[in-house]
Amino acid sequence: MVYKYCYSCYALNSGEDEICQYCGQSLKARQGEDYIDKLIWALNHRDKEVVSRAVTILGMLGPEAYRALPALEKAFKAHKDDPYLQSEIVLAIGRIGGPRAKSFLLDIKRHPGSVMVERALAQVLRELDAT
Repeated sequence: MVYKYCYSCYALNSGEDEICQYCGQSLKARQGEDYIDKLIWALNHRDKEVVSRAVTILGMLGPEAYRALPALEKAFKAHKDDPYLQSEIVLAIGRIGGPRAKSFLLDIKRHPGSVMVERALAQVLRELDAT
């Protein structure tokens, strides 16, 4: 069976539904959205597995996903209680690269978190310096 997530409340609905059964919002795709927009949207999802998948895919897209950096930064801060997800976000930001990515990574390096995040930061910063 196919399912749709609501763009407003992130509830899971049947694939045939056109209106969210939980909040009443339209489930139709928004005009002008592309794949990266949908991945950015998924970074706010309440299911951490969905967030994790979106982070991984954005990282795989590399520099093409540069406009997702502000949303990834926000997700990093929102998941301060989850070093696994924060580490994934750091790795994705590193794969996307660019000046904004490096600036954000250097900023969070000054405020150390978990050992996992510190290791991911060290790895990503080494790779960015090597390029």
